[in-house]
Amino acid sequence: MNRKAISPVIAMLFVLLIVIVILIPLSYMIFSIPTSSDMAQANAQIYETSSQQQLSEITVIRNNLQLSSNNAMGSITPKYFGLVYDNSELYVLILQNNPSVPLVIKTILGLNSKNEWTVINKNVNIVINETNINSKFNGYDSVKIPVSGNYNAIAVVTNLGNIIAVPPYTVILTTYETEPAGIVSLNPNSFKVLQNPQFTINSTAPLQALMAEYGNTLTLYSGELCPSSESSFFYINSYYSGSMYPESNPLEINGSISGIFDLSSNSQLTLNGMFDGNITLVPSLLSSQQPTLVVNGSVSMTVLGSMISLSNFDGTINGTAIKSLTINATSATIIKGKGIISITPSYYYGFLGLISYFTTYINGSAVGKIIIENPESNVFNYHAEFDGNMEGNISVSNIVSNIGPFNLNLNNAGFSEFAGIINGTFNSGIYSSNSMELSVYKEENIIVKPQISSFFVETPITVKFNFAISNPSNKTIEIYYAYVSFDEYFVFSLSGSSGPQSGEFIGLVKVPLSINISPGESVNRTLIVSIPQQLFSSVSLSNILKTQQNMFVITPTYETINLEFYSNIGYLTSGTFVLPVQSPPIVYPQSD
Repeated sequence: MNRKAISPVIAMLFVLLIVIVILIPLSYMIFSIPTSSDMAQANAQIYETSSQQQLSEITVIRNNLQLSSNNAMGSITPKYFGLVYDNSELYVLILQNNPSVPLVIKTILGLNSKNEWTVINKNVNIVINETNINSKFNGYDSVKIPVSGNYNAIAVVTNLGNIIAVPPYTVILTTYETEPAGIVSLNPNSFKVLQNPQFTINSTAPLQALMAEYGNTLTLYSGELCPSSESSFFYINSYYSGSMYPESNPLEINGSISGIFDLSSNSQLTLNGMFDGNITLVPSLLSSQQPTLVVNGSVSMTVLGSMISLSNFDGTINGTAIKSLTINATSATIIKGKGIISITPSYYYGFLGLISYFTTYINGSAVGKIIIENPESNVFNYHAEFDGNMEGNISVSNIVSNIGPFNLNLNNAGFSEFAGIINGTFNSGIYSSNSMELSVYKEENIIVKPQISSFFVETPITVKFNFAISNPSNKTIEIYYAYVSFDEYFVFSLSGSSGPQSGEFIGLVKVPLSINISPGESVNRTLIVSIPQQLFSSVSLSNILKTQQNMFVITPTYETINLEFYSNIGYLTSGTFVLPVQSPPIVYPQSD
């Protein structure tokens, strides 16, 4: 019997159906698997975050004033390691324990007499921790690493690829009159936690409503302070700690800021008004761009380690009348008068034309138009830092970098670190890259908005303790105020992580006091104080909360407290006391 063959059209449709059945699941499987590029990008982001965190925990010690003034540990971002290059030795000072990111010195570079960077030792591979302590430097436990040969500077390469330049350590001689010292003691057994921090997750809310519910001292994570209805808003004598960046450039403040603040890279601060305090300009060793201070007005200041240029000047320099002058001031120089004053980090030409830079220290006051510039940062992290008071019209804007035919604004202008009093009108909302601590006396027209989906509020810890101050001298000691720092170290676990993570809450508060101690007498006091805290961890708080299915639990391991009293004879310190842990595990709710 004859059978008809399948027509070509039906056969083609049959083949096409088979191809579709195979290709659909195959394409789904192929495109649902992350590509190696996606995985590499995710890993690179994690690596970059850890690298930046490690860099923020390291400080370069350039001279003895950084150590003697207790500035080595930093006032805002915790500093765990200090790098010192002294007498052909690299000292890595351990300033605090339990860093967020471990530090391993992998390679050491040296700047030779030809102004060239060469590899001194590429197989160092020393882990910086308590186990490897082998020396002391100015009383700090340290890991000493020999550096063969003499170099004009060295640079260390870390396990995360950070390259950090370390200029030679210098000793700046100071003369001072010896004053009598009081003796401070603290009873650790008297320490009691009266109120543990509370933690909440919020959407947009008026700042006044948050203060009414939680108190006027708060720590905010992932939040922005914004005007509620007006184009500007203002604070009255409010404390702010954290980095400070505006929602839109430039940041303009009409009022005063008082405290310690660093300009972020590529930022210019312009002040029409007055300043009084200290300015530090840290130079770049490998760039012609340097942080600068320019004043067009009246000044009365002492300058050390700088190039000073005076024009149209009516005044004196070191007591000598001057109209115009450019000098390389490597020793203390006193400037008084009115005109145009430009100050940049100083340098000198050494053997074979080698250039060595000095860090510039400025102390005094100025009135007029004042500009502080912090040009584009590089791996050597030069910067401009201010400690004091500014008052008037303050503007912080970008420095435009010219690269070929392009003009680039490389970052949002602002303060990379800020800790102090803000008092005046702001033209823009502000936010912090990590967390912000607020103690608000009065504010107008402010709401708190989340940077992404929600922001987090942490209330202070309230503690009680006893202390005593003895006066063995023949002069009355007058105590004006105290700084109380309280740190809590803890561990926590993340869903899917291989083991426990570590973190730290840092707390610091200024307490007004009025205590007089007569010669040969002692006083005992009980202090109850609320201390706002900020979280420092390799994992941000918002990311921690968003990875948890139900709740997030941290378990405290140990706590420390330190007292510093400021008086008519300087400051008195109690030292650091390790306390028995009284805080129970803290349970935080899940993020929405």
